[in-house]
Amino acid sequence: MIRLVALLLLALLVGPARGAAPAGWVPLSSMPPHQMAPKMFFDPRSRHVVMIGMATGGDLRHDKDRYSAAWEWDGATWLPRRWNPPPGDAADARLAFDPGRGRFVLVSSAAQAGAFTITWELEEGVWARKKTPVAPPSRTSFGLVFDPDRNCLLLSGGRNAEGDLSDTWTWDGTSWKEASFFGPLSGEGARLIHDPKRHRIVAVQLDFRGACRVAGWDGKSWTVESGQGGKEFGRNGMTVGYDPFAGRLFAAGGSDATSCSRFDWTGAEWVASSSPPPPPCRGGAGTAWDEHRNVLVVFGGDVGYGKRDETVLEWDGKFWKRLAPGGLPPRSSMAAAIDPSDSRLLIFGGCAGYAALGDTWKLQGTKWVAIESGSPPAPRFQSAAASDGATGVLLFGGRQASGKDLVLSDETWRFERDHWSELRLEDRPPARFGHALAAAPDGILLYGGRGSRGFLDDVWRWDGAAWRPVAHGPGKRAHHAMAYDPGRKRFTIFGGYEDAKARPSGETWEFDGTAWNRPSPASGPAARGFASMSYDPVRRRLVLHGGLAAPCEQVDDPRYQRFRGHSDTADTWEWDGTAWTRRAAAPPGERNYPVTAYSAPHDGTVLFGGMGPDSELRDLWLLGH
Repeated sequence: MIRLVALLLLALLVGPARGAAPAGWVPLSSMPPHQMAPKMFFDPRSRHVVMIGMATGGDLRHDKDRYSAAWEWDGATWLPRRWNPPPGDAADARLAFDPGRGRFVLVSSAAQAGAFTITWELEEGVWARKKTPVAPPSRTSFGLVFDPDRNCLLLSGGRNAEGDLSDTWTWDGTSWKEASFFGPLSGEGARLIHDPKRHRIVAVQLDFRGACRVAGWDGKSWTVESGQGGKEFGRNGMTVGYDPFAGRLFAAGGSDATSCSRFDWTGAEWVASSSPPPPPCRGGAGTAWDEHRNVLVVFGGDVGYGKRDETVLEWDGKFWKRLAPGGLPPRSSMAAAIDPSDSRLLIFGGCAGYAALGDTWKLQGTKWVAIESGSPPAPRFQSAAASDGATGVLLFGGRQASGKDLVLSDETWRFERDHWSELRLEDRPPARFGHALAAAPDGILLYGGRGSRGFLDDVWRWDGAAWRPVAHGPGKRAHHAMAYDPGRKRFTIFGGYEDAKARPSGETWEFDGTAWNRPSPASGPAARGFASMSYDPVRRRLVLHGGLAAPCEQVDDPRYQRFRGHSDTADTWEWDGTAWTRRAAAPPGERNYPVTAYSAPHDGTVLFGGMGPDSELRDLWLLGH
């Protein structure tokens, strides 16, 4: 038994050997997805910064799964931390860390009116509910922080059905005590931050207009430090933290992406700081002071206009250092294929935030390696790629960046020996996006997509030198999944949309090179578009994962074609040519437009990225046999 556990741990660390792929989905990367307002603490026992956030990323301020996963930052790498998500809905809960006792404390609200908050502590990996004779009244949007000067947790403010609250409570690990009934900052949104230089807990309250008020707690009472009016920053969602080098609280970034200024709190007023803000400017980031390495660590947040930044920032008092431990940034709608020359997964472009991407990456083990090609294709997304012959990858179409605009592409590019080259062809398919490519021994098949005049039903074959039209497909279709089964010598498509106002299709079609046939399986995946499908040569089945179950008109952004929170699916299915079978495997999470491909070095199907319920993803998974 001990030997088996050791082997499983080794497989997760170094990557599975051939013939040792797991039976279900397992993560290959420990890089956390993008987070908004994550909780970050320094753990003196592990001497690492700990981040608690969402397993699939997103905005922690509104999601019930806001504390569903944990990671540790050691200064170079994110490490997964053993973590048992807290019980119940965490949307209205607050989390704090007591470093003296080495325990996480969760305070959650009760559903019924007039009730009291519920206190939980994580003891030996298990959440234990603490029974106390008194407790703070139930509330939402309150502040919770550990006060090392008084060796207790401090809870203040918030709101319930009776209105705004301004009371303050302390938790010593055994009982709650009301420390103050009246406070200066009543209501929602106050952030509690420890100021070690002044030995105070500072409450910073930013409203939606960007007005900021500050109050200080000395262990006995609150004092308004900013005046009743506060400062008008003119932006909300700012990153607020404590800079031990300056000995001051700071506020930077926010909803206005052009405002990269930083302000420091003197104890009486906000002043323009001589220290630079975290680059790039961001709002809603998490911060923590790494006492072991003497650096301020910043992660997550929004860098403006929907853009995400996955780098870790560290401030040593003089300079900001940007660290990118995960390599490949998060994205969806990318083109991907196995490079036959080395059997490695190749990814090009995609979409992140409102930006088209033009970078090229290869998967080597569990790490992504950037490929610097002299003249790559222009940034684009919703293009398609497939293995071309024994040495190359073919790329066609997509929505291409052209200055500030997006145009449909009819370009054909080939990637070979780590170099991109455009194939300038007179006869080629019309420009399009949302199409599909699949490789067979005698060439590459292209079907469908969306052109300048709408949805397309044409089929083209690439023979290694030229595009040639083939008989039309089974109706106009875009955003479908397609793969080739070499054992049965069939191209299979599933799902997609037939026009811009249609619900997604749940149809399965097959093409033998001459005619299309529609099988009639007894059951199968729910109707969807934007799924990914690939062939597993060991199991001799097609593997389908993810997708979007919403009508196309609900999610079609005519400029950026981005999709958020519209019935993403998380199930995995297999097609053997006769029947669909749902794979009994723990899913990586809801997403659309991910990448799946069979990777020979991993001896299984790998899955990367896609659009999750709230943001693009960068996680990497392996599905074995």
